[in-house]
Amino acid sequence: MKKIKIILPITIIIFIISFGLYKVFLERTPERIFKQNFDISLDDFDYTIEKFEEQWILFNGNGYVDIMIKFNKLTSKNIEYFKKFNFTPLYLLKHTHIGGPYKYSISDEGYYMYEVEDYSNKIFIIDFKNKKAIYKCNVM
Repeated sequence: MKKIKIILPITIIIFIISFGLYKVFLERTPERIFKQNFDISLDDFDYTIEKFEEQWILFNGNGYVDIMIKFNKLTSKNIEYFKKFNFTPLYLLKHTHIGGPYKYSISDEGYYMYEVEDYSNKIFIIDFKNKKAIYKCNVM
């Protein structure tokens, strides 16, 4: 009985510490995804996460990430921050084959990045007029 009284609290403490470490260092969040994929930090932005969906199939790595961020306010400093990245002006997206699902929901003001790799495609849109950032990644 004494062993149970000792083992149970130690197990609970180990679980709480492990969960805390996961939350602090490993949990995937939109902020971490932007930092990892684009080296973009949202620290100086006033924003709300409107959508964050992520689903992966562990056996083969297929899945998707879908993020939509609404900026409550975009300052000129925020806009200048995005200009330093190698993104394409957003008005060009409407004139490409990839503009399909986005061409009616975004403005011409902002930037985008589109990458196609062997089995994945990623699009990242920053819409200054609608104050949104959209990131979609599909791995097939």
